[in-house]
Amino acid sequence: MSDTSAVRRMEKTEIARKGVIPLLTLPPDIAELKAHPEADIFPMADEHASAGLRESIRKHGIKAEEPIILTRVGVPEGKFQIADGRNRHAAAAAVAIEWKLADFREFVGTFDELVEFIGQRNLRRHMDGKAKEAYAKRLIDRYPGWPTRRLAALAGVSHTTIANLRKPKEEDPTYKALLGAWQKASEEAQARFVEFYKIDLAEMLKPL
Repeated sequence: MSDTSAVRRMEKTEIARKGVIPLLTLPPDIAELKAHPEADIFPMADEHASAGLRESIRKHGIKAEEPIILTRVGVPEGKFQIADGRNRHAAAAAVAIEWKLADFREFVGTFDELVEFIGQRNLRRHMDGKAKEAYAKRLIDRYPGWPTRRLAALAGVSHTTIANLRKPKEEDPTYKALLGAWQKASEEAQARFVEFYKIDLAEMLKPL
């Protein structure tokens, strides 16, 4: 199957959605790409699953309907990082396949849209309740101003779970002050802060 045919086939799948477009050129460091920090929140596959994936990719290559999604959103110097498909990338690199453009797509959009995209792609992979709750806690730490409804939908948990996870921090006066300042900030200011200081934001809220 040619690269062009593979791309057309991808466009008929659920992954061909707003924000995900064909990759135009392969990055020179394609085999050494790092995972995006938002994707690294989620655990990698265990060794048994990884071994099976390596064998599948060695025989058949990367499936056209499951390409590796790269992004430059929130990445310093505009370099590519892996938004979705860390396990497929690691398996393909391990068996030294010949990389093709059809093996990749690029996510473009805002940082918030990227967070939601990564969350949705991982939650559909049968995360258990404990893993979803841990992810919800990370989201609360990173994005204290996001509405409960949005956090619950993204993490795949109930509104009550989000409320219970928030309670200990919301009782802290320092956290209340930070949350109040965050909510008063404009959407543009919030987006710029998250894009450039998201790691600092998470670290700042952890001790509270």
